[in-house]
Amino acid sequence: MILERLRIPTRLRITDHPRSAIRDLAWWPGGGLAEGLALRADAARRVEQLRSRVVGSARYQEGEEPPEDAAALLAEAGAALDELEMLIRRINRTNAAAQIGADGTITDALARRDVLRLRHSVVSAAGAGRRDRPPAARA
Repeated sequence: MILERLRIPTRLRITDHPRSAIRDLAWWPGGGLAEGLALRADAARRVEQLRSRVVGSARYQEGEEPPEDAAALLAEAGAALDELEMLIRRINRTNAAAQIGADGTITDALARRDVLRLRHSVVSAAGAGRRDRPPAARA
């Protein structure tokens, strides 16, 4: 597997952090949260590739045969989407259950990160708008 070749651990262990209640997030047989995230990325790529192939098979000239059977591709995409949904659910459950100390769960940390990004974009946009106005309009 690519993670092993890159020497990236497949189990997320946060044991050195004194405030952490996480000892092992191994929810996937033989792997951990990192493995689940890698599988989710692979599944999302596979769905996108299938979507492109379905579109390509749906567009062909009258009288020509489509390059691939669109119905079979749709069935394959359905199975890939079901797998993606299962992975997302498992990752979300893990994130919601994994305590990272006084700050709450991983889900809480992700929500905080998302709001900080939005807060930064709002403040940056306000600063950019202020710089774009002439000096007389700033008063």
